[in-house]
Amino acid sequence: ILYLLSYLKRVQPVSTILTILLMAIVGSGIAYMIRVIGYESPYYAGLNLIYLSLMLTPWGFRRPLFTCSMVYSFYLVPILLFDINNINLDAFSNNNMFQLETIVIVVVVNYFQAGRRKSEIINRLTIAKQAKELEDLEAKSLDLEKKLREREKEIADLRKQLGALGEDIKVRREGDKIVL
Repeated sequence: ILYLLSYLKRVQPVSTILTILLMAIVGSGIAYMIRVIGYESPYYAGLNLIYLSLMLTPWGFRRPLFTCSMVYSFYLVPILLFDINNINLDAFSNNNMFQLETIVIVVVVNYFQAGRRKSEIINRLTIAKQAKELEDLEAKSLDLEKKLREREKEIADLRKQLGALGEDIKVRREGDKIVL
């Protein structure tokens, strides 16, 4: 739904905020399920789906890092506040490492995708500029060819006139006779 809304002109300026808000709502829901069932629950992997979905956004480095950190805090803070005394260190460290590694992957991929998108945009703009310059050169070339044909016609006409003038000079009249 959010994707379809992003095509509306009025929604585009706030689409980033809406996306972060959606991630926060879904993330807090999953974090609440984990809180109710317990931090050793495999539902923590559902948070990874939220992190991975951020790879579909055209964001750079900071927004995915902020959003992932926010969702991760929904998971981590209740555990640290309420379960710190009875924590199973193996399960806790395993779950956290899995999430942190996923967050690092998402942030790094988004960073490089943003750089790739930027260079692609620059390349497309450069190609468009070069295509425009080529069009202008072709138009100038056609114009110069037209002017060249006009000049060649003028030169041919001048040669005809000079040839006729030369014939007139060669021919002189002496009385009724034509002397060559």
